[in-house]
Amino acid sequence: MGYSKPKNLVLRSKTFKVYKELSSSGEGLRIVVPKKSYKLAVDRNKAKRLIREAFRQLLKVEGGVMYVVFVYHGFLDLGLVAIKKEITGITENED
Repeated sequence: MGYSKPKNLVLRSKTFKVYKELSSSGEGLRIVVPKKSYKLAVDRNKAKRLIREAFRQLLKVEGGVMYVVFVYHGFLDLGLVAIKKEITGITENED
């Protein structure tokens, strides 16, 4: 089973992109933080925690839907409040 990049772009920002796709597995959120953007595992893990927390507070992830988040350089400079503000665009786009 190979991995292919999802095609349904939901949100684009300077520091991250969010894709939405149908999923047969129970997993609702996948976060990709490349080593090229953040060399230290501490920074990659912090970015993942921030995304997870923002999604937990803002979105109810339905079964059968998976969000894939690609994080790019400069993301950690935003902070949780700014990340949540940008992610609210997902809920506005879906309505």
